[in-house]
Amino acid sequence: MLDHYFSQLFLLLKRLLLVYLAYFICRVLFYSFNHTLFDNIGSFERIAVYFYAIRFDTFSILVCNSLFILLSIIPITVFYSHAYQRNLLWLYVITNSIFILFNLVDIVYFPYIKKRSTADIFNQMGGQTDMSTLLPQYIKDFWYLLVIFIVLIFLLVRFYKKIIISPRSYTYNAKSLTYLILVFLLSASLMVVGIRGGFQKIPIDVVDAGKYTKTQYTSLVLNSPFTIIKSFEKKELALLDFGIADPELIFNPIHHYKNDSLQKLNIVVIMMESCAKEYTKIGKVKSYTPFLDSLMNHSL
Repeated sequence: MLDHYFSQLFLLLKRLLLVYLAYFICRVLFYSFNHTLFDNIGSFERIAVYFYAIRFDTFSILVCNSLFILLSIIPITVFYSHAYQRNLLWLYVITNSIFILFNLVDIVYFPYIKKRSTADIFNQMGGQTDMSTLLPQYIKDFWYLLVIFIVLIFLLVRFYKKIIISPRSYTYNAKSLTYLILVFLLSASLMVVGIRGGFQKIPIDVVDAGKYTKTQYTSLVLNSPFTIIKSFEKKELALLDFGIADPELIFNPIHHYKNDSLQKLNIVVIMMESCAKEYTKIGKVKSYTPFLDSLMNHSL
């Protein structure tokens, strides 16, 4: 019984590996079209970047295919039926087509924004009242992306169908059902770990790309679905208006002192710009601020 289920899981793995290959092709195309913006990266470093990118691709692929994976790991005989497999194929193609399209769009969008697309791309699209006029022009200017997209999806479907499915039949008893449930839960748990990016306390985020390469190369490590999904989670700061015409009448940040003598005051405020808590001991991963960490032990 477990042999049947493991073959079903192996079938899922082979189908997901095709998506990994599609993401790899998108990343190679992304670099090829924008290589002048990464002119100082060496061949060895680029290969390393492609390897580390698997962690971020895993997040996007598992999120995109979460329903597909769930339906593919259920140990039921109907899984091998023609209708069930046809529905799985449609789900696989539709969801992955959307995510692959985002990766391809960034090939031509990246030179303008110098970063991977984020959720604000939808705000920009929503603000375009003449989208019906612009869309045909985009297709005309970047027709080759449409060709690449069609070819990628065609190959994805073609190789998907080439994976041979051997029909199985499940017969349940108390022992086999227990094993099946345990393996099912283990498979689901591994999917959660993959989406989190590992067993660390804080789930993987965009800033983690900086751990594997230089700042100017992080766009090669990341993928567009990842940055879009992660930026959806970020809440924009609300603009507060207190109706104060001249704030300096209430508080002026510039202070002039009458003497230069040192005064041992017991209040010191330290402000650091663009340093996320993940880089300090607060993040509980790896700290890059040992001195500030020591001050935290004796501060509020």
